[in-house]
Amino acid sequence: MDGYRCVQKLLQERHYKEALSLSKTMLSHQPSSSIYKLLAAYASVLLNKYDDALSFIDSDITIDNKYKNEIGNILILIIHTSFVEENFDVCIKSANKIISSGIHEISDDTLLIMSSVFDMYGFTDKSLNALNAVKKKDASLLMSKALLLQKQGNYEHAKQLANDAINLDPSSEYLAINYTTLLMQRGENSNVRAFLEKFIMTNTQCELIQIRLALSIPPILESQDHAFTIRNNIHTVLKKTSIEKPVRPEHLITTPPFYLAYHGLNDRVLLENISDTILNNTSIHTLVKKAKFKRGYNASLRHPSKRKIGFLSWHFSPHTIMSYFFRLLKHTAPQLAECFFIEQPQPDNLFRHELGKIGKIITLPTESPLRLQEIVQCVENLDLDILVYLELGMDLTPWLLAFTHPAKIQCTLYGHPVTTGIRNVDFYISPEPMETAGAQQYYTESLVTLPCLLSGFLPVQQPVAKAQQQLPAGVTYICAQSLFKIHPAMDMIFRKILQADKDAQLIFFVSNDKNMLAAFTSRLANVLGPYYERVHFLQQCSESDFLSIMRSADVVLDTLFFSGGATSYKALGAGIPVVTHEGMFMRSRQTSALYQYMGVAGPIARNIDHYFTLALELAHSPEKKHDISCELLAHSQQLFNINASVEHFSNFLARL
Repeated sequence: MDGYRCVQKLLQERHYKEALSLSKTMLSHQPSSSIYKLLAAYASVLLNKYDDALSFIDSDITIDNKYKNEIGNILILIIHTSFVEENFDVCIKSANKIISSGIHEISDDTLLIMSSVFDMYGFTDKSLNALNAVKKKDASLLMSKALLLQKQGNYEHAKQLANDAINLDPSSEYLAINYTTLLMQRGENSNVRAFLEKFIMTNTQCELIQIRLALSIPPILESQDHAFTIRNNIHTVLKKTSIEKPVRPEHLITTPPFYLAYHGLNDRVLLENISDTILNNTSIHTLVKKAKFKRGYNASLRHPSKRKIGFLSWHFSPHTIMSYFFRLLKHTAPQLAECFFIEQPQPDNLFRHELGKIGKIITLPTESPLRLQEIVQCVENLDLDILVYLELGMDLTPWLLAFTHPAKIQCTLYGHPVTTGIRNVDFYISPEPMETAGAQQYYTESLVTLPCLLSGFLPVQQPVAKAQQQLPAGVTYICAQSLFKIHPAMDMIFRKILQADKDAQLIFFVSNDKNMLAAFTSRLANVLGPYYERVHFLQQCSESDFLSIMRSADVVLDTLFFSGGATSYKALGAGIPVVTHEGMFMRSRQTSALYQYMGVAGPIARNIDHYFTLALELAHSPEKKHDISCELLAHSQQLFNINASVEHFSNFLARL
């Protein structure tokens, strides 16, 4: 045992390298010695050589009661140190080893770490089992269990445990944050605001919750003034923010400020303030400081013939984003030296399959919980010259990733047609026909306008089949947009139409979100009064039924301030006129730009009164509607010919 005592002495004197070296020497003479394997493993841990330590433990150490305790102690040490160092791969190996070794004496602290790392890697059952083994039961533990049960689909039990946790500790900011996360995952957005408002009344000093509440923007505005109230509150809350210690970004904000874009106002300053708050008060700041690439890095771009280009979207799936950009990508990617399609974990589908033929699919780590540092490293390791986001501002993870500038140049397409407000995004690429001459003032990024529609919609199949849903008798006016796009300013237009046209029937499509539907119908009923009895809601339907319904309607109404996108492409492509209004911002000019790009003099209103007049004229002038329809059909191929979009987009990527 002289060798054993020598190794022990070296360890006590913190000569870890010498202790490891001597342990290996003794193993060369006694290769089956469990005690020297354990000593070598322990020395390796102290030298931060965790994989080496695990290899010594994995090398057939005899598992009896004596060595089981020693192995357990080493594994627990690895779990704690690797977790602190965010070496999660080693951490989860050690956690799995503890389970497979049958070690039962595990402290609550270790179990909580094991649960966290299992959850991080998507092992929800193991994570829940670890929590169930924790001896100390408290409100925090109940909330953690609730979030895991939610992932398993056990929604009622999850909500029960979450409510129990809140009742146990109603003043906990941590619990409030996680409770609202759970509600958001359940789609209970209105309940989130109600809970946060109640929480703030009794916990006035919780700055995190105040910010979270301010940034929980309701999808349906109560009135035109409501938009200003929301925005002024955000400005006020952010101005007085002074969080002492940086927090995880998802503790400050659950989703990007997506619904601001539907207020009909200039979002640039407000989005910049929100982005700066996220950057300065969360762990994003550390990631930005450590970033491999900085703005202005384009001097080191590869030659255009050798560039590596990535396209990132959370929606390489049957989604509006693919309606816009799939064909554009499919025809642009083969011209590039090397391209990557970067996505979230999702089931295989036709879009992924086709894109995988022309580029490499990169699936980022799961985002529940958010592993942003790992996601940043994955993208940085691709060493991209240019990273193109198809949309920014719809989903939290891509939006946060953009703060870190994980490529030499990063830019975004107009999948969400509003500036990001993120100062680290280099370029915003937009169709020139949809922008005004002075549009740069609305963008944080450098605005790049290309003389094309920059989209790739498929031609609409003709003729449009008959719809299964029947329209009501009378003169039908249909607004086929998502309810959150319908600004309160439109409510008075609806009222004027119903007043002026005694046969008018107003039609919308229902929302799958019951709270959103309830908020919209309440607002509309309040404005329309007795005319509300002529309002109808149709069920969501297939694309062919959707087009048939619009064709059967007497008038299709576009939304103010955020015009139709995919809906307008499909309608105009099928020869269905849409009454629209050309606003200040790109997002309010898509439909009018399509008319102008086709060279068709469509019903484009100069102002809100003119919009009302055009709607009535079209409803009672079937000849005029027929003439516009014929002209649309004659020029429809211009909407779907992507040659110009591919040419200008490819040239942009090459000339940077």
